[in-house]
Amino acid sequence: MRQSLAAAGIAAVALLAAGCGASTHQAEVAHNRPGTRSAIAASMLWTTDQITSATAVRLEIPATWRSYRVFAGDTGGTEWVNPKDPAERIDIVSTGCIGCMQNAQGQWDVRSLFGTSSIRWTSVSTNLMQGEFVNTSHSDPYVANGNPANPAHGQSHDPYIAHGFAEIVPQPIAADVELEVWAPASLAQAVIRHVAVQTVSAWAPIAQLVRWSHLGDLYGVLWPTSPGYSSEPPEEIFLLPKGFSVPATLKHWPPRRFRAVAVMDSPQTEIGTGTGTLWNNMQSSIYWLTPGRSGVLPPSGTALHLSTSQQAVLDVPAGHLFAVPWPSPSHPDRTIFLEPVGFAMPTEITEWPPQNFRIVAVYPLSALQNAPTLQYAVRMLTAAQGVRIPGP
Repeated sequence: MRQSLAAAGIAAVALLAAGCGASTHQAEVAHNRPGTRSAIAASMLWTTDQITSATAVRLEIPATWRSYRVFAGDTGGTEWVNPKDPAERIDIVSTGCIGCMQNAQGQWDVRSLFGTSSIRWTSVSTNLMQGEFVNTSHSDPYVANGNPANPAHGQSHDPYIAHGFAEIVPQPIAADVELEVWAPASLAQAVIRHVAVQTVSAWAPIAQLVRWSHLGDLYGVLWPTSPGYSSEPPEEIFLLPKGFSVPATLKHWPPRRFRAVAVMDSPQTEIGTGTGTLWNNMQSSIYWLTPGRSGVLPPSGTALHLSTSQQAVLDVPAGHLFAVPWPSPSHPDRTIFLEPVGFAMPTEITEWPPQNFRIVAVYPLSALQNAPTLQYAVRMLTAAQGVRIPGP
């Protein structure tokens, strides 16, 4: 049982729909009720908030309100605040806590989401998966724990009774959606009556992920970001580039977009201890280039005057190392190593959802055991400090 709402993130619905397909779930309770739209409608804008990697919520919010990320304990999500009256707010969050979504009989039950007497359910669907409620606590748990830049920060007491909506989404990744509106009842109903929950219908199959990884285009990030410090089972979120392209061709020599840093006759034995272990571990982070045409690379007997030291290769920042094969009859594995000039490759997630990637699949690590080459080939990203990736 929880006394607050739960974890979430932000996104555009395109992140869910692109390549995956999407379906919309409308609550059985009084949504899309007929009636006259008030003057409020003229100042409302549609927005889509990504709750987890598989679930998004589409809703209307006042056009002038500002959004903030907020957290309270193990909960977090998005809060929109009226800049003219910080007491007026909209919270939308979620949780991956399975037990919090089930009743004592182990059934999905939206009424189990809150363990406080201040919640009064006004309607609940027959399958117990959706419901509307009012919260009479006059206390928004996210305000005191939110971003200090939030104008509502520190103002946990609220003069309004919150009106809310909650829904449990059991597939493809169990999550709940919790919406609370701390505002006049007319505005709260204008928001709640049009909320729609959208979920991914299918992820890219593992075989497709393997094909993308062989092309060097597949990225991954673990959730939890530190599996050893979480009770949640580790999952891997797979992403494809969006808004940028991965260089795959070397068109000029000397290269115009790269700086050559080293050349090695046999990198698999020259890098590391000579056993090939370090070289094998580096494979997933190297961007391999192919010559755009014959004759781009210097003839095999040319002296390049480049370093032959493994340190020159290891000094290139992680995730920025490029390589192009330069074989010769006596050294078939000879390789030229390069680093980018004037551009950088992504190595971490700096926001969620990431604007330069689209989510194509989420799988538990246990499901990837039969695809070991995938784990070697996917380009792993890390979460930058302060970035919270919502739990699948």
